[in-house]
Amino acid sequence: MMKIEECIDCGLCKTKCPYELDTPNLLRKNLADYKDILAGKVEI
Repeated sequence: MMKIEECIDCGLCKTKCPYELDTPNLLRKNLADYKDILAGKVEI
């Protein structure tokens, strides 16, 4: 998960996605949620 922080926003993943998803922003959102869960801010 922490590899997401190494994203340089080159957009390559967006061009490869067959669903035209905004992959960098989705990954950053998932990382933020992951960190909140680890910190005990959110219950699953």
